[in-house]
Amino acid sequence: MKNFSKFARITISDVTADKVDGYSFVAAYLEADIAAWQEKKNKLLEMVDEILARKQRELEMLKSSLLRLYSLGLIDQELRSWVKGEARCS
Repeated sequence: MKNFSKFARITISDVTADKVDGYSFVAAYLEADIAAWQEKKNKLLEMVDEILARKQRELEMLKSSLLRLYSLGLIDQELRSWVKGEARCS
């Protein structure tokens, strides 16, 4: 009986150590996974910021072109108002 008790304690100790090792492995995996997703999120936000900046530049260039056409007399006051943001949708 003594041998069985000693064997049981060693086995339980080994199983507990293995379980802790398993938890540690899962925790390390989850930490790495979270870090990877955080990096993906940051890259995605950078891409969105770049797209928004590009679209804003395109809009400013369009407005500038329309104002230039107005100054050359090629478009009328109604379009000039739209470019300046004064026109209202009806």
